[in-house]
Amino acid sequence: MPHPGQTPRIRDILVVEDDPDQRDLLRLGFKTLGLDDRVEYAADCAEAWRAIDGGGVRVVLSDLCLGFESGLDLLLALEGRGVVARALYSAAMPEDLAFLAREHGISVLVKGVRFHREVPEAVARLLSDPSQGAESAVPAPG
Repeated sequence: MPHPGQTPRIRDILVVEDDPDQRDLLRLGFKTLGLDDRVEYAADCAEAWRAIDGGGVRVVLSDLCLGFESGLDLLLALEGRGVVARALYSAAMPEDLAFLAREHGISVLVKGVRFHREVPEAVARLLSDPSQGAESAVPAPG
């Protein structure tokens, strides 16, 4: 709880990642951009839904494979629930899943060497201008 006169922290970015090492890398990227206090992390879909149901989440980034769960299923279920942007990432993205994701307005990223920097940078662009939409804010693999 914030002190009197202090505004509460805004947790409007949700990262769903089951690998603690990947979460740490993304945390570092968001911290570098000064966005670390706006990011909440979930290790699975149940944690993600608790965060989403708590309100205020505008951007959701999810790994494709979350143990035995699907990040794509989670992001598809968010359609029409007030989330500004959804992005799915994986080290290897099957083309049919990438197509399905994009058909539903979900941006697709392939984990590369600079992944921990590229994702936070794309989120920062989106937050500064929400009108640019998810796909332009989080670039698809070229």
